[in-house]
Amino acid sequence: MNIDIDAYKIFEGKSGSHLYGTSTPTSDVDFMGIVMPPEDCIFGLLKVEEINLDTKSKSETGKNNKDAIDRKFYELRNFTRLALQNNPNILEILWVNPESIIFKNEYYDMLQSSARLFLNKESVFTRFISYASSQKHKMVIKEKHFSELSAALDYFEGQESHSIIVEFREKGLPFLGESINYFIIGDLNFQKHARIKKVLEILRERMSKISNRYELVTKYGYDTKFGSHLIRLLLEGKELLDTGEIKFPLTYAPLLLEIKSGKYSIEEILKLAEDLETQMRSLRESSKLPS
Repeated sequence: MNIDIDAYKIFEGKSGSHLYGTSTPTSDVDFMGIVMPPEDCIFGLLKVEEINLDTKSKSETGKNNKDAIDRKFYELRNFTRLALQNNPNILEILWVNPESIIFKNEYYDMLQSSARLFLNKESVFTRFISYASSQKHKMVIKEKHFSELSAALDYFEGQESHSIIVEFREKGLPFLGESINYFIIGDLNFQKHARIKKVLEILRERMSKISNRYELVTKYGYDTKFGSHLIRLLLEGKELLDTGEIKFPLTYAPLLLEIKSGKYSIEEILKLAEDLETQMRSLRESSKLPS
């Protein structure tokens, strides 16, 4: 359903790098907000939980450029449910700093003044660790996938296009895995009798979609953007367990920018993440947040 955002919104503010204090001149702009449910959603059969008003603007590599705008609104009841689950992306809305607020009214003031009521230390620990683990998985696994896809593309470019992939089984190709039904390259599965022409089409399409991240992986050995999100989530979780709030812009924004710029090796990032997880486990016991 179509909703007049301006008539129903109770909050809109900057999110992402512009909220964290990690934006650069080329960063795209992200906004998040909360809307009251329209009358039709309260008294009728209509339902809306999220509203996306994104404006896409991509570079030749497929990456959002600075003119792209991500703008998402959460219906109040859905926002409340997610906040009570201590969803990291949602909790940030409760501590947006004044400079990052685009619009608010008295209902957002009520939510913000009651922010700590949404927290419990078990959910904060579990959710932030879980979201961070997802970023770590993407950071580590993607390096392997990228290298395998790249090696496969380079190799098969020099092969006869009418050949069949199963013919290469005995060549000991390091990028070619096998399951019962498929050959596996990176994160792609191929029918065992697929022709190399088809394999190349799929590989080229996959590489075109990830080329904007591929440069980071080949340059630094891992996706530094995922690395910065991994450390940010662990530091935010630690901050919540320790103080019961998150202060924006983040006091550790300089560290996150250094990670994004490739200053740290993947081994250093994984060691830092391990240390932060250990600190969070300790704070889960000592935190003054309710159980």
